[in-house]
Amino acid sequence: MREATAGTAVAATLLFRSAFSMLEDTRERVVVEENVGAFAKSERSYDGKIQAAWSQPSTPMTYEQVAHIFEAGIKTATPSGTGPYVRSYDYPYSGTSVNTIKTYTIETGSATVSE
Repeated sequence: MREATAGTAVAATLLFRSAFSMLEDTRERVVVEENVGAFAKSERSYDGKIQAAWSQPSTPMTYEQVAHIFEAGIKTATPSGTGPYVRSYDYPYSGTSVNTIKTYTIETGSATVSE
């Protein structure tokens, strides 16, 4: 679901219907080699970067879901006028500015697995 503050998880309230996809753990774990004077090898590690990748299989587009995809990947658009609302997702590329996007909390899984 859309986060009010980027990086602050929120409860899932939207069911995004599409082909099944799972988040892939793409963290970068660093193993620190140490010689601490012990016969057994010591191994210390830390996560230098924690992130996830999500590849969305091809799925039919619906008007209910397209705004979430655009806002998470292209830019935030504010509805204009009165109902029916119009949202404009212009994608200007100047090479110097970055579009403002919305961040989302994503829960994936099935009846037996949840991430």
